[in-house]
Amino acid sequence: MSISQRHGVLGIGRIGFVAVCLSAAALVPAVEAAAAPAGRTAAARPAVTPLPPAASPVPGRYRAVAPVRLIDTRSAATHPITDTVVSVPVTGRGGVPAAGVRAVFLHITAASVRGPGYLTAYPSQAAPSGSSTLNFVPGQVSSNNTLVAPGPDGMVALRFAGSADVIVDLLGWVTGGDPVPAGGLVPLTPTRLLDTRLHAPRLVAATPLVVTVNSPDLPAGASAVVVNVTTVNASAPVSAPVTAWPAGAARPRASSTNTAHGRPVATTMIVGLGTGRGIVFGIGGGASADLVLDLVGYVSGGAPTPGALVAVTPVRVLDTRATRRPLAPNGTVVLPVAGHAVPAGAAAVVVTMTVLPSSGGYLVGYANGDPAPGLSLLNPYTDVPAATQLIVPLGPDGAFTIRDVGGHFNVVLDVDGYQIANPLPLVTTPVLGQVDRTPLSGNDLEVLATTVLRTTNRYGLRTWWTGTAPGLLATPHGSNAQLDATDSIRRLSMEAFSLSVALATGAYDPAANATTASQATGIISQIVVNVACSHRANHVGGWGSSWQSAMWSSYAGRAAWLVWPGLAVPVQRCVQRMVISEANYIATLAPKYMMDRDGKVLTAGDTGAEEDAWYALAPALATAMMPTAEQRDVWRRAQQRMQVAAWARPSDVTSSATVDGTPLSQWLNGSNVQQTGVVVNHGRVAPDYSTNAYQNTDTLEMATLAGQPAPQSSLFGIGPIYDAFSTISYTPPLYATPGGHVYPDNSAQIYYPQGCDWGTGQQLPYALFDALAEVYNLNTEATLPPQAAALAHLNAAAAMQARTPAGAMYGSDTEYKYVGREEHTAQLAAQLYLAYFTRDRLTVSVIAQPATPSTRVAEPTAAAPPAASSEQQLYR
Repeated sequence: MSISQRHGVLGIGRIGFVAVCLSAAALVPAVEAAAAPAGRTAAARPAVTPLPPAASPVPGRYRAVAPVRLIDTRSAATHPITDTVVSVPVTGRGGVPAAGVRAVFLHITAASVRGPGYLTAYPSQAAPSGSSTLNFVPGQVSSNNTLVAPGPDGMVALRFAGSADVIVDLLGWVTGGDPVPAGGLVPLTPTRLLDTRLHAPRLVAATPLVVTVNSPDLPAGASAVVVNVTTVNASAPVSAPVTAWPAGAARPRASSTNTAHGRPVATTMIVGLGTGRGIVFGIGGGASADLVLDLVGYVSGGAPTPGALVAVTPVRVLDTRATRRPLAPNGTVVLPVAGHAVPAGAAAVVVTMTVLPSSGGYLVGYANGDPAPGLSLLNPYTDVPAATQLIVPLGPDGAFTIRDVGGHFNVVLDVDGYQIANPLPLVTTPVLGQVDRTPLSGNDLEVLATTVLRTTNRYGLRTWWTGTAPGLLATPHGSNAQLDATDSIRRLSMEAFSLSVALATGAYDPAANATTASQATGIISQIVVNVACSHRANHVGGWGSSWQSAMWSSYAGRAAWLVWPGLAVPVQRCVQRMVISEANYIATLAPKYMMDRDGKVLTAGDTGAEEDAWYALAPALATAMMPTAEQRDVWRRAQQRMQVAAWARPSDVTSSATVDGTPLSQWLNGSNVQQTGVVVNHGRVAPDYSTNAYQNTDTLEMATLAGQPAPQSSLFGIGPIYDAFSTISYTPPLYATPGGHVYPDNSAQIYYPQGCDWGTGQQLPYALFDALAEVYNLNTEATLPPQAAALAHLNAAAAMQARTPAGAMYGSDTEYKYVGREEHTAQLAAQLYLAYFTRDRLTVSVIAQPATPSTRVAEPTAAAPPAASSEQQLYR
C-alpha cells in the first residue's frame, strides 16, 4: 500500500470568522463574526451571551440512572482477599456528575466466594466504619444495596474481611449542597444503632422490637431513616420474613428482609420514622434472630416538594404465591402503582423485591416500557428467600415492570415509598426573530443552497407527504421493532427538520410548494406528534435509548424547536420529555473507539466516529433548548466527551493540547481516525462516513440558534478529515483504479478507493462538508479550495434534482441505496442552508469552558463480559 501525505496536519480543527483561533497548543476565545458577503448590508445580529446559570440542583434529590456496571473483579487478574481495599470510581461516570455529588446508590454483589466474610463500603480516603455492608458465604451469590458518599477523589472504597469477587453496579446518585429540604436523601457515616447479640433481647415472633433512633447525626424532623439491617444467628431450620415499619402504625402485610440459618443476611432499606422517632421490626413464622442495625442515612422531614422521597407504611402489591403464577423464565409482570399504592404523577417507587429460593436466574425492575437492564438487581438464594429494596422509576403510565431472567420463581413486592416528579425546565426559543430572514442570495453558493433546499421542500410537500409519509406515520415505533421499522422515525424526523429550517429562516416558498407556511407548520406538528409522543418517555413500549435514537430525537426535536410557538402545549411537553430522556441516556454512555490508547485495534474496519458524533446531538440539543435545566452541565460534558472522541487520531491520545480546558490526554481513551485523517468503516476507506463530521458542527449551529457560545469540542478534529480528501493519494492495484485523491482535481466526482456499499452517486454530503470547511475555515492543506469544491458538488446536486419534474435527488439504488435517501437529502440540504445562514445572519461563538481538575476523570466503561462460569451464569 502506498499512501502519500502532506506534512503538518494539525490535530485540532481550525476556525476563522467565528469566535476562536484553534491550534494544537491551545484554544483561545474571541467574539467576532465575519463581514457580510459583498453586495449585502449586514443586518443587526443577535448577541451571543454566556450560558445562563443552570438551575441549582435541589440538595439531597435522588437521581436514578440506567444501571451501569462499575467494576467486576471476576475478570481481573487478582481477586480481593482479607484486608484488600478495592477502589471504585463513581463520579463522572454513568450519568453521575464529576462534582456536586453527595452520595451514590450502589448495588454490590459478592460472587465466587472463597471463604465466609464481609465487605464494608465507605468514602475513599476515609477510615472504614466498623459496620458491614454485605456478608457472604461460599456457594451463594449475595448482594445488597448501599448509600455511600464518594471520597474527595470521586471514589468509593470497599474493604474486605474474607475472599470473594465483587461486582458493583451504579443505580443512582444524590445531589450535593445545603440545606437539604424536605424529602432529601442524606448519607451518614454508618453508626451502630442496635446489636441484640450484646444489648437487647433477640427478635422473636411474639414481640415486635421497637427501636428509637437517637443518633446525634439524625436531625429533628427527619421523616425516614436509611438503615442496613443484618439478621444473624437465625433459628433453625427455616427462613423467616422480617418486616420494618414506622412506630405507631399498624403492622403491615409486607416483608423487608429474610433470615437464613447459619449465615448473616444484610439488607439496606428506607424506613419511615414513626412515633417517638421509632421504627419497628417484626419476625414471622415463629422464628427468632439477632438483629444488627446500622444507620447509614436519612430522609429529611417537612412538607415534600418536587423530587422529594416520601416513605410510606409498606403495602403489598404482588405475591405470586397467592396468584399461583410464579414467574417463568424471561416472564414479566407490570405493576401500575401510581394512583394506587402511591399518588398519581409519582416519578419513582421505593419497592422491596423478595424472590423465593431458586437454582438460577435473576430479577430486574425498571420503568414500564423501558428496555430491561442488562444487569441483575436481585439474585435468589438456593435455600432461603432473598430481598432487596430499590428506587425504581415509573413509566409514562405510572407502572414499573419486573422481569425474571433465566429463572422460575415466586416473587413478592412491597411498596415502601415514592418520589415526587420534577417539573419540566423552561425552553429558550431560537433567536431567529431578531434577524433578517429573506432568502440567501449573497453569492452563487448561497443561491444554489437556496435552490436545493427549496427543491427538497417541493418534493417533500408535493410528492413525499402524500405518497411516502402515510406509510411512515402508520409504522409502529416500538422499542423492540427492527431498524427497518424504527427507521421510519429517522425519515420522518429528517423531513420535518428540513421543512422547519426553511420556515424558520425564511427560505420557505409557499407558492412553489402549494402549501402555506401555516399548513407546513401543521405538517411538522403532525410528524412531531407521531415521533416525539411515541418516544418511550411519553409512550409505554415506545422507541428510544438505542443505537441511533440520539440522532432521530435530535432532528425531531430541532424541527419542533424551530417552530415552537406553533405547537400545542401537550406536543411541546412530548418533545421536552423526549429530548431530556435521550440526553440523560447519552450521559450514561462511554464513547466508542476503533483503537485503544496504545493503538490496539478494538473493532477492525469499524470506526466509532459517526456514532460518537451522533450521540453528541441529543445532549447538545437539550443544552440549547433548556440552558437553565439542572442537568445542563452534565449534558454539555457528555456532548464534549463524545465529540472529542469522535474524530480523535492516535496522536491526540497523548496530547497536552486542551479542548474546553481539559487536555486531550484526559479526554481520550482511544482514537477513531487514522493519523492521516482517513476514516475507515465497513472494512474500507469510507469517504461518505468522513462527511459525518458535519454532525459536530450541527451542535455548533444549535448553540448559535440559541444565542449561546458553543464548546470547542464542536470543531475538534474535523479539519484533518476534510484535508484528507485532497491530500491523501491512493495507488492501484491495492486501491481501485484510477487511484488518486478522493477529490479529483477540478471535478465533482468522488473517488472511492475501495468502493462504497451505499452507492457512489452522492454529492450533497460532500457539498455540505465543503460549505462547512469554508464557513468555519476548517482546512489548512486541502489542494482543492473548499469554495470551488462546494460549487462543483452543489451544481452536481442541483443538476441531479433537475432530472425529474418532482425534484427527487436520486434515480436508482446504484446512486444511493438507503431507503430514506430523499429524506436524507432534505436533511442535508437544510444543514447546508443553515451553515450559510448562520454565517451571514447570526453570531457564531466558540468559548473555552473553565478548566477541569487535573486528575483524570474516569469514564464509563463498556467492557466485554468475562467468560461465564457456572456461577456467573447465575449472576449477571
